Amino acid sequence: MPVTRRSSKRAESKEENGEGEKSRSDQKKNAGRARSKEEGKAEPLIAERRYRLKWLLGVDGSKRRTILFLIKWAVVVYLVISFYHAQRWGWLLQGKSFYLPYHSPGNMRKTGLNFRNLFFSIARRHGYSHRDVEKMILFPTESMFKQLSPLAHDASWPASWRNRSEAPERLCPKERMRYALERLDEVSRASKPSQLFESGETQPFVKVKGDTRNVFRASGAITLVLLPGILSELIDTKLFGDIPAWEDSNMTGRWRERLELCSRILPHEREEGEECDESDTVDRRWSLDKLDFLVEPLAGLVDVASIDAKGVEEDGEEAGRPPLPDGHPLVHLLRFNTPMGSLETMGTIERSSTTFLRRLTKVMRIMGRELKDLYLVGYSRGAAVALELLVQATKSPKLFPWVKRVRGVVSLGGVIYGTEAADTVTYDHLHKKILESVLETVEHVDYSHEGDFGSVGHAKEVASNTKLFVKMGIDLVHQLSQKEVSDAMALEFAQLGVVLPDFQTIANLMTKFLFGTFRLSEPVTEYYENIRKFKIFITMLQEGILGLTTQARIDWWTDNTIPSDIGYYSISATMADLAAPNAKEIQSPFNIVDFLSSSADFLVLRAFFHDLYNSTHGKQLNDGQVCFDRTMFWPSLITNSKQKPFKGTFLGILGAHHWSIALPSVFDGQSSNFPREVLLETLATFLAYER
Repeated sequence: MPVTRRSSKRAESKEENGEGEKSRSDQKKNAGRARSKEEGKAEPLIAERRYRLKWLLGVDGSKRRTILFLIKWAVVVYLVISFYHAQRWGWLLQGKSFYLPYHSPGNMRKTGLNFRNLFFSIARRHGYSHRDVEKMILFPTESMFKQLSPLAHDASWPASWRNRSEAPERLCPKERMRYALERLDEVSRASKPSQLFESGETQPFVKVKGDTRNVFRASGAITLVLLPGILSELIDTKLFGDIPAWEDSNMTGRWRERLELCSRILPHEREEGEECDESDTVDRRWSLDKLDFLVEPLAGLVDVASIDAKGVEEDGEEAGRPPLPDGHPLVHLLRFNTPMGSLETMGTIERSSTTFLRRLTKVMRIMGRELKDLYLVGYSRGAAVALELLVQATKSPKLFPWVKRVRGVVSLGGVIYGTEAADTVTYDHLHKKILESVLETVEHVDYSHEGDFGSVGHAKEVASNTKLFVKMGIDLVHQLSQKEVSDAMALEFAQLGVVLPDFQTIANLMTKFLFGTFRLSEPVTEYYENIRKFKIFITMLQEGILGLTTQARIDWWTDNTIPSDIGYYSISATMADLAAPNAKEIQSPFNIVDFLSSSADFLVLRAFFHDLYNSTHGKQLNDGQVCFDRTMFWPSLITNSKQKPFKGTFLGILGAHHWSIALPSVFDGQSSNFPREVLLETLATFLAYER
């Protein structure tokens, strides 16, 4: 067969393929030999690693090594836990501070700083200066944190609180709680307002990045339910009455629309799915003038409004997130009004809470699901009412389904553990003598001859009652005229250039109020009605005051339990230090002159500040009505064995008097300059961040 070019090429390709196959087989053999060599070298390494792992785990059969293993891992676990707690205590990242587990993962100091920085950021947006804000919100000292932190750490107290003669373990729950409050008083006496101001100067403000209002963009508005303090029905101005939101806001219009809609639905025409009807748009309230209950529109008894976004915060636009539009609701506000003569903030705590609970339920039915994430904000006595209201609602969740939307309770200068100002009516004090004098008149004044006008019995009864009223007036003037003014108060008012209060004039005003309001000395046609009004008013006033005493609050805490799955927050206030007795003594920048005001509110509460300072034997951290330590939630002070651990959070101490943190004015209409709208917005923003 002849050899062609094609056949020669085929032969060449076969030879090349044969050589290629041979080379590939050689490569495989070489790779196998190399792999076996590597495996041979790796076997001792694997064996060594297995040995080390067995040795580390203590399973190599050696008891000694097993013991060493346990010791090693115990040390490792201990170091990890120590490192974890060190981080949470702040020792590693932010200097020494004191961790309070009741506000995990932060702590008392960190929480106070966060709230303070929020307040600063929002106040600056409202035009307040840096120096103004420093005096508006103070900051506790490190020694205060150190001494107060055990109260919220757990159920145990500091060892220094115990002594052999009065061991807490031997006391009943109520006595144990009083014992703890007495030790707390000792801690509180060691601090001055100026020390808190100076502590704040060492903690420079940090402006919150971005627009603080953006926190409401996704989660929606927070709802603050505002409960008033005692005697609110005698004050012309309403709670946070100077906030423009009450007049014109997003929720104000919505509230009116819903009231109008529900008022058109008769109770018997209410269909399935409709949450409200005409009966929800009205409510009854007591009238001292009529001596009867009146039915009034709910619109006059409850206000609903909202703080809305307005403008763009400086440097507030965040990347990719446009600013909130004007009118976007940030905070929903719900305020209970107390008409003159309703006596709704007097009497027992249970009576007030029942009234507000009924109205709140009606509001929630009218507004449907529009109001969510409720926080009960109790001002002064309102804090005790808020707790009682919450306890009542929790016991009957089917009647009050909105209670599931409650996220927390806020004490705003609240009487959580009683106030020493109310305690003065329970021991030998001028206030007790005054109250006893009035109560003696109330008990003996008679109206059994009502309807016998012109009879001899009527004439004798009027004469006897008039004698009692005159004696009461004389006693009031005599008791108040004997009140001594402390040297500190006299010096302070002299430095301010203010005339000291004339207590005889005050007594005359009190007598004029009682006789003028109830026309006690005039045997007119309504004489007996006025007698009954007088007796009811004084009785309710007495019950209201006694409900705020330390013993009354101890009784409440030992007889009731509060929900443990929501938060409890505290904001307190304090006026400035006592004036320095020596004119040459260097005073702190935070002194009484900073609070100089011509308003009657300031002068009256400054006098109360001195009275509270004297009755508490030296507690300067008070706002004229309540001391700082009595407004806070201290979980470890609760000695009720049925109470589950709950979360209490310290927010801040305001530099203001008791009325100015919630009321524009009380007596003369001169509004204080404390930024109440800033306070509410800061509170809601903080709660929104926590949510």
